[in-house]
Amino acid sequence: HPRHCYSHTQAPHLPYLPASQMATYHSLVILATACLLVFLGSTIEATSTTPPYASFIHLASVGAWFGISLWVTFVAGVLLYKYLPRHLFGEVQSKIFPYFFGMSLVFTSLALASWAHLEGVTDLLTTAKNGGEDATILFVLGGAAILSALQCLVLGPSVTKAMNARNKLEKVHSNLHADE
Repeated sequence: HPRHCYSHTQAPHLPYLPASQMATYHSLVILATACLLVFLGSTIEATSTTPPYASFIHLASVGAWFGISLWVTFVAGVLLYKYLPRHLFGEVQSKIFPYFFGMSLVFTSLALASWAHLEGVTDLLTTAKNGGEDATILFVLGGAAILSALQCLVLGPSVTKAMNARNKLEKVHSNLHADE
């Protein structure tokens, strides 16, 4: 059995940051980045005069999103699950996931905005209707951004609330049996 720093009944107090504060912070980051993209250049089509910063932002956002997704899914999540008691694992994940979902929202939104900027896409609806490669990229990046927003604003908080309610019930149940 792996060594645990904390027993099943002794969990460290982890600070709580409400989802509304997370959403505000990430919205400001997205807004600042969108402004940065606008100031980097307003070319309608990607040309040799397109600022290299726009390409860097696109590559960095896709790379960072891919990297954090791999890390959280296949490294951090697996190790935490393997080495922490269930309740502590859930509490730690409830603190990590809002940041992960928020950063996924930021990176996918940046990837979509920077792609649209680099390709000169000004009307997303027309691009989607026209089909082709641009529509496929739009659906993939847009879908990822929408799913990230859903995770960040709806699913993550709902699952955390349900987990906390279950933990509270289990604690009450274990206290009732301890009194017998």
